[in-house]
Amino acid sequence: MILAVCGWQYGFANLVLVYFVPQMITNIYLVSITFMQHTHPDVPHMDNPDWEWLQGALSTIDRSMGPWVDSKLHHITDSHVVHHLFSDMPFYGAKNATPYVAKYLSKYGDGVYKNVPTNYFGYWKDFYWNMKECLVVVKNEEDGKFYFK
Repeated sequence: MILAVCGWQYGFANLVLVYFVPQMITNIYLVSITFMQHTHPDVPHMDNPDWEWLQGALSTIDRSMGPWVDSKLHHITDSHVVHHLFSDMPFYGAKNATPYVAKYLSKYGDGVYKNVPTNYFGYWKDFYWNMKECLVVVKNEEDGKFYFK
């Protein structure tokens, strides 16, 4: 109802430019960032009996859109693993904690902490690749987890 009144009073074109365009941009970023943080051939997915909180928290990936865009997005793309481990930590603490968590997790082997450092255009190139290639999860018989193929 409020949108209809605003459209009537200020005009439909203004409503589209001031409300719908920013909302669509926000939704595109929200959906694409969530998709990219949880979709990668190296990110495992567990069946219910195999799921544990820590494995689930580490089943994500840090990606960068470049320093400037990362800062505008409050570092949710490049500190997402820490966000999963410490969900009540403020975003500025997550960015500071990421190198320490990455160093600590490296003790447990390569691939425990996952990071794909790119720039803004590399991020969207990876997004296109993931949309094209990561279509189905297949169970790995060695560890019993599911991975995108």
